[in-house]
Amino acid sequence: MGRKVKVLARLVPGCRKLPIPLLLEEASDYIAALEMQIRAMNTLAKVLSSVGSSGAGSSTSLPTTTATSSSPQPEA
Repeated sequence: MGRKVKVLARLVPGCRKLPIPLLLEEASDYIAALEMQIRAMNTLAKVLSSVGSSGAGSSTSLPTTTATSSSPQPEA
């Protein structure tokens, strides 16, 4: 089991020197966070593909922002 624990500790960021119970808890949290990222990316991909297919050939697109300064500008 020692070799597998070491491999797991290398896979989970910041967990190389944690005791096994804490490593397992952190690994569980890390897996949940990765699953959430996958769901978010899948949702974003669906939105972008539907916008891309519905807007083919038109001049409409997603709104873009330009960063001209670091502070928010009031609306005119």
